[in-house]
Amino acid sequence: MLVRNIEPRLIRLDGVFIAPNQEIEVAENAVGLASLLERGTLIQINTDANSEVPESNSEVLETKSEKSNKGKK
Repeated sequence: MLVRNIEPRLIRLDGVFIAPNQEIEVAENAVGLASLLERGTLIQINTDANSEVPESNSEVLETKSEKSNKGKK
């Protein structure tokens, strides 16, 4: 899993140090990964191999879907 440190401080994850704004490949079962993602300290970087639809596009599709449903009521 590719992650980025968005905090302005050095983070240690599973024995590896991650500098601010550094992207690093980590194992999905790395110790502490889940809590750092949950707190927003790290963000997961989506690559073409990891996801078919980027998050921003899925939000747009949901919004268009909601608008079309409102018109049918």
